[in-house]
Amino acid sequence: MPKQKNRGKRDQMIGVWCSEEEFNFIKKAATKAGLSKGNYCRQVALGQRPQAVKNPSIIVTQSQAEELRLELKRIGNNLNQIARVANTTKEAPVEKKVDQARFELSNVMGELREALQKGRA
Repeated sequence: MPKQKNRGKRDQMIGVWCSEEEFNFIKKAATKAGLSKGNYCRQVALGQRPQAVKNPSIIVTQSQAEELRLELKRIGNNLNQIARVANTTKEAPVEKKVDQARFELSNVMGELREALQKGRA
């Protein structure tokens, strides 16, 4: 059987040993770029400069996700209560309640950003 032409298929493997420090550096850089360690090393070896992916996969632990879900649920309940009062009385809700809801939402968003940054590291 004649050998088929290589049409972009990668059929050769190169194994490289590295220290734990080198491994961790490559792993972190690859994750930051949204690439596997192999793809990251291939791009660097071929003279390409790996670019960070605009929407990388986000890694959040189950407990972090549950905490965020509960916080968002509480904030949603607060906002529903404010809306119910506003619709029932036909008056704007008390500014203090709106400010409190904004403050809580801001805190949760900060925690979410922090969790997302930890997930990318």
